Amino acid sequence: MLARKLLLVLGAVAWLNTTPVHAEEVSLDLDGMTLLGDVEGNVNAERFVVLVHGTLAHKDMELIDALQAALSDRDISSLAITLSLGISGREGMYDCAVPHNHQMENSNAEIDAWMEWLGTQRSGPVALLGHSRGGARVAWYAAESPNPLINEIVLMAPAYGDSMDDRLAGYKNRFGADLGAIIREARDLVASGQGDTMVDMPGFLYCPDTQATAATVISYYDDDDRRSAPVMAEKIELPILVIAGSLDTVVPEVPARFTPLADAGRVQLEIVDNADHMFLDFFAEDAADLIDGFVGSGS
Repeated sequence: MLARKLLLVLGAVAWLNTTPVHAEEVSLDLDGMTLLGDVEGNVNAERFVVLVHGTLAHKDMELIDALQAALSDRDISSLAITLSLGISGREGMYDCAVPHNHQMENSNAEIDAWMEWLGTQRSGPVALLGHSRGGARVAWYAAESPNPLINEIVLMAPAYGDSMDDRLAGYKNRFGADLGAIIREARDLVASGQGDTMVDMPGFLYCPDTQATAATVISYYDDDDRRSAPVMAEKIELPILVIAGSLDTVVPEVPARFTPLADAGRVQLEIVDNADHMFLDFFAEDAADLIDGFVGSGS
């Protein structure tokens, strides 16, 4: 067990042995950082899914809420978590006015903390689901440091990474600046032990005119195959369901990137017709149907 204090607050004992409730907020303390999550249903339900949101998002975003409700209708309980991104008790979308001091790999410890907590509350296995960049985080975690409680992985519109050339071109098109120069500056700072130094950036992820630590810049923008869900999926020794939207313009290559793995029997690839990246409205129901057929099926 990791040396960390896992503190459940907000009256969790009241719902552990009662009839299912809806969206009960729970909290963990991880090394002084408060992590927030929402339990939908009963933590001891036979089937249980942990949901991880996408880029700079949170547990209460529309897609996550819709998925939790749709899964509950299918007798699947769930826990939706908010990754701290370096902010204790973070709520809502990341505030772009706040300088960025978080790394992709930080999510592994936070996901693991929630898995450790679940392991104290239930005896049955869980499925781990990630959407968009959350899918890449889930794949990274499941490939390198999986908790034995997890027996299935669901990747919804997962981030697959791109080439450095594409990254540079995309940044130039979005922010009108040379990302290569920013990465070189960040590399030099990290190499000299100054990874916590703030770097001025025309944009970071979705945030314009902001700052990020050199270590953060490297984590999100420099070459690292661990950010690619297809690459990491090859290393996962669990059943994997990949769900793509046919009209997804954010990660349009998900079907192409995962088809070789599907052909090899490593993943189950499903495409939801006419769904875009966010699977809103009836498309969340379609995704929930696929998850319903996968979780607990022994795939």
